[in-house]
Amino acid sequence: MKSQYVIRELVKNEPLILLKDKRFNTLHPIKCSACDNKDNFSRRLFIVEVEPKNVTEDERQPILMDYLLHRYQIQSAFFKNSKKKNYIDTSICEKCHSTAIIYDIKFDSAMIDEIFKNMELGDDKKAEFFKKFEEKMTHFE
Repeated sequence: MKSQYVIRELVKNEPLILLKDKRFNTLHPIKCSACDNKDNFSRRLFIVEVEPKNVTEDERQPILMDYLLHRYQIQSAFFKNSKKKNYIDTSICEKCHSTAIIYDIKFDSAMIDEIFKNMELGDDKKAEFFKKFEEKMTHFE
């Protein structure tokens, strides 16, 4: 008997609860590949409820992407893990309705403070580091 995946789209308040988790939401949509929009993305989240055992990520992800493309016309997705559950995070551009969305990590002040806390840097070193970091990040836009 062939093992299969069972994937369910999260509905009602399920996505909101998951998106409030800062660890889960660290990687989030930043830009539409089709129109360069950087704002207003709708999120669609799926949970992988059942999956075959002993399947590597390299085997698993193409199968799930193929399913998302054919079932929902989703072109890109990000595979995440939270509380020992596997999720698929997808977005839709509200401007052009593309699903080819680029995700990245957003470095907010809370994340940067946590990094500095772990690095045990003083406030003067934090300001210097953050200024250099911002200068480098502007080159990617």
